[in-house]
Amino acid sequence: MKRYFYPRSCRGAPGTLLMAAVLLLAAALMPASAEDKDRSGDRGNSVSQVTLPTHLGVPASRLITLICSGFVPLPNPNPPPGGTFVYPGCTQFSQVGTDGVQASGPYSVPAGETLVVLDIDWEATFNTPGTIVFLNFGCASGCAFIYGSHGIADVQGIVDEQDHLTAGMYLTYIPSVTLGNGTFLVNVTLHGYLTP
Repeated sequence: MKRYFYPRSCRGAPGTLLMAAVLLLAAALMPASAEDKDRSGDRGNSVSQVTLPTHLGVPASRLITLICSGFVPLPNPNPPPGGTFVYPGCTQFSQVGTDGVQASGPYSVPAGETLVVLDIDWEATFNTPGTIVFLNFGCASGCAFIYGSHGIADVQGIVDEQDHLTAGMYLTYIPSVTLGNGTFLVNVTLHGYLTP
């Protein structure tokens, strides 16, 4: 009887699962056979390309990073008596490519696609220390806000927040973003992906 020796880490149930995972990965990366290509109708290329999904389950080409590129003051719809205040806001975003280059024009969600926003990073400065500052995403029409975030200004008057949206925020348009009870919106970055 011939005995085979395996590394200690590959023995038992955990080892069996590890070996199964390695075999599945190898099978996924293996080029398709000629018979498989004949069935699929792809006879022109002898090498198949496998696009593995990211940790989000979507190809890397579908990932989107947007940064605010249109900081403008927006009028306060309810100015207090004796003065009109404006809150800084963002009315347009630009896409940042995987090479780190910001697109020159504004981004819009492609027709037939939905942008799923999973992370929002934002920063506001020159606030009164201890003030609660709000970041609000406006809806297209008929409602006040589709998303709101808040943070407390530190001793230097800075609010720096990172929000992770487990369920995601599904958008077919780019909303306007306004700062409430704050002074100066410095950064808004959206991270997500496109889905049909």
